[in-house]
Amino acid sequence: MAINTAKPSGAQALDSALAKDHDGSIFDNLGGFLDGAASGPGAGILGHVLGGSRPQVEQKIAETSGLSLDKVAPLLITVAPLVMGALGKLKRDKNLDATAVADTLATERKAAQDNDGGNVGSSVLGMLGGMTQQPAGAPTESPSGGGGLLGMLGGLFGKKKGS
Repeated sequence: MAINTAKPSGAQALDSALAKDHDGSIFDNLGGFLDGAASGPGAGILGHVLGGSRPQVEQKIAETSGLSLDKVAPLLITVAPLVMGALGKLKRDKNLDATAVADTLATERKAAQDNDGGNVGSSVLGMLGGMTQQPAGAPTESPSGGGGLLGMLGGLFGKKKGS
């Protein structure tokens, strides 16, 4: 998403999607979402975010995490709407505009790369577009705290040392 939102048109498209469909209300009935996650919006989100790279990303996650490939796709389909919901909630709670959302994603991406230690987060991010510099004016701290949205995903998929 950080790559897609580096262009103003991509930032505006994500901002519109967050305002229209991903405002964070997914967390109001998380159990209901999880019960129907397989038929929910996850596949469509992944199509927008990953495009034709999805099979390669799934393969890389399987290889790096030790999960079987048949488990990766359903996991991503479940996680994608949650990430969008978290981003939408952040947008709503902090009253972020399209530029601020893009800056947040750039910061999250950098934090994930810096903190990942070479595990799947940086490998997948690198495969999708390489290391890019943070845009000028982007906040230096993660506005969502901790490892942020991408850091959370990296933690989910990172292989534990010694396992």
